[in-house]
Amino acid sequence: MGQRIVHAVSAALALCMVMLCAGEAVRADALTPALNPLTPSDTQDMPPDNQNTPQAKAPVPTGVRPRCTVAAIVEDIGTNDTYLGRTRFIAPEPPAAGQPAICPAGAAQEAVRRTLEACKQHASNPYNCVYGDMDHLFDVTTDMVDTSAVDSQCPSYSSKFIGIACQPGDAEDVCNVACGASATEATEAAQRKCRASHDGECAITNAVPVQPP
Repeated sequence: MGQRIVHAVSAALALCMVMLCAGEAVRADALTPALNPLTPSDTQDMPPDNQNTPQAKAPVPTGVRPRCTVAAIVEDIGTNDTYLGRTRFIAPEPPAAGQPAICPAGAAQEAVRRTLEACKQHASNPYNCVYGDMDHLFDVTTDMVDTSAVDSQCPSYSSKFIGIACQPGDAEDVCNVACGASATEATEAAQRKCRASHDGECAITNAVPVQPP
């Protein structure tokens, strides 16, 4: 079984989307992924706070609000390079004690978009950058429409690791992405998706933490 080399990229752009950051710029980190698995914790998903209840928390100053992270994977099919982008967002509400911070609406789309743009900045041909999760038609079309943005990302409030599994092709590799509570879980989930979508063992794999190490 081979290991997929994952390149960390900076998705930092001079942009603040009001729906995401409410006046504070979204921060994207350029971080080298830790390839040694971290010990996952048993955190669970937290539903958004209900601001209409008496128990709703008082607003927290922007500077001390917790952050959530979305990790996204894109592929340069011209070089078969895999790019990882981690983008941190200000949580819209403070989490309950012991619970992870929930990302704001639209965070997943923005994180994947930034990672794709970062790939295009590195690639010799920006049109070779596609989302890392590919369906069975991509084997034939190599068209970005046959890749999935939503399935190429993992948020920190529900996942500890993001994994990738790839099958070598005649010209470009075909890959799938999955999330998991551990590196093994994320890798095995990505392999199951890859085997179901593509013809092969999908033995080229890797998994890295969603959160920066």
